[in-house]
Amino acid sequence: MSYRRSIEQLRPARTQKVDLQEKVQSFLTEAGGSTKEATQAEMAICVEYNKKQGMSLTEAMIAAEVDPSEYEGVSSVVKKVGNKTVNTSGFPNVGSKLIHSGKSSASNQYSKLNAGGSDTTPKTDIYGNSNYRISLKKKGDKGGGGRLMSAKGGKGDAAGVLASSIEHYNKNENVDLTKEKDFLAAMKILQKEMGDAARNDLFVEVEKSKIDFEKYYVEHSSRRKELDKKYRKDKMKIPQWLALEYKYAGPGKAVKDVEGKMLKLIPAIKKNQFIKTKRFEKIQQEYIDNTKYQVGDVKVSANTFAKKKVDPKSLTNKELKTQIIDIIKVSVKTRDWQKKLQAFFDNHEPLKKWIVYEAASGLYKFTGQVSSGGRYKGTETAVANKIMVFSNNGFEYEENVIDYSFANSQLVNKVDISYKASGTSKYPKFGLGSSMEYDSLPMLVEIAMESELLILREELHNIEQQYLLNEGIFDGVIDKAKQMYDLVKDTIKNFYENVIKKFFTFVYDLAKEGIKAFLEALGLELDTENSKVSITTPSW
Repeated sequence: MSYRRSIEQLRPARTQKVDLQEKVQSFLTEAGGSTKEATQAEMAICVEYNKKQGMSLTEAMIAAEVDPSEYEGVSSVVKKVGNKTVNTSGFPNVGSKLIHSGKSSASNQYSKLNAGGSDTTPKTDIYGNSNYRISLKKKGDKGGGGRLMSAKGGKGDAAGVLASSIEHYNKNENVDLTKEKDFLAAMKILQKEMGDAARNDLFVEVEKSKIDFEKYYVEHSSRRKELDKKYRKDKMKIPQWLALEYKYAGPGKAVKDVEGKMLKLIPAIKKNQFIKTKRFEKIQQEYIDNTKYQVGDVKVSANTFAKKKVDPKSLTNKELKTQIIDIIKVSVKTRDWQKKLQAFFDNHEPLKKWIVYEAASGLYKFTGQVSSGGRYKGTETAVANKIMVFSNNGFEYEENVIDYSFANSQLVNKVDISYKASGTSKYPKFGLGSSMEYDSLPMLVEIAMESELLILREELHNIEQQYLLNEGIFDGVIDKAKQMYDLVKDTIKNFYENVIKKFFTFVYDLAKEGIKAFLEALGLELDTENSKVSITTPSW
């Protein structure tokens, strides 16, 4: 055997190239606040705080009630943020240790108000002494981890939050809303109507179902044929117009000033000619009955079918369409529910702060007690009495939940009722955001850099593995070095380009929040009274 051949046999087996985008996806969602990454941040802050008290890593995990095997899965980046948070000037002394609420639970008391409610997840994410039952939020977080409330209707917590908020309101404001018609109507929506809309036997996905029915509506429905015939001069614009009308009708994602956009696109179609409810419902049945139109890829995962012991092929085209239309009908209703509930809240402005308070603290939910108007000092660790905000730069600030709630009643100015799904279960949810803050541009740069650095490191590691380990030691050293140099150069070039692209994507999303938010991130202040723009001192 030749010397060259014997060297080649020492080469380690090549491994399949990892899909880097997929590999870092979980980290990228940290900026959007996914539950997984939020949980990791909570664990990291607890463990790092306990280490700061002089504990070893093992002691710190035990004190925090964090499973060591789970903590191993926390990324080094998140651990660094945790360390930075507890070591930032101003981080409070919360006691001898910080505990992660993790898998703990408490008894739900909403049944006392005949309001249902089965969720037992604490409102606290981490807790120390009785003054620090902490609901942890990441600055600029608009994702799942940043939600103040996301509760199921029907037997979920949505009705319980409203009913208990009324109790807080009645006691502290010396009023009684419990017998008013609009309160009873709001409770009927949250308890009965949203509850009746829940399903556990739908084998189609929500978003894919909406897309499939929209495709039919725009391309194949009798409505399309009708408009093609009536407005031949605008035939090229009709698909776009119908896509807007689909959103106008209810199931599609709401579009700002959708009516104005429709009138501008095809002025010949007047507002009184827009689709009416009964006609839209007839098209839904038409969709079900149309034997020629075949449903696209709308089914839930194969694993879900397997768990339910149902053969995917057993569902006929018509059965799938029927399930899709069930989703469409509920989606239309959610917009109506949202309007009615928002009107109720807007008619009772002082109630809003108590809705925020109950949603943030869970006081009645876990104790059955009505607020006295002060900070909760009881022993129930599931009740939050502090809001703590952190960022990638560390600790930002803390605030009593009662003060936070009274200062942020505007969070109820925009309730969100959406149709959620998990496997074959579909149900309407009532949601509130936790913050009205906007990211600053430096933070957006940091987020963009942070995520892309993981990809850069992985790519450089792959290059190292390929050219320093997997290639013949004496085989074309100069050529290999040049190839390696070119690859590294291209990788770094891609890194900078991707950071810039990601940054401008964030800026674009920020701009969609409104001109005021965009200008604030730039360090500019808009004086609407005098129609002037002035430069303020940026926070960075």
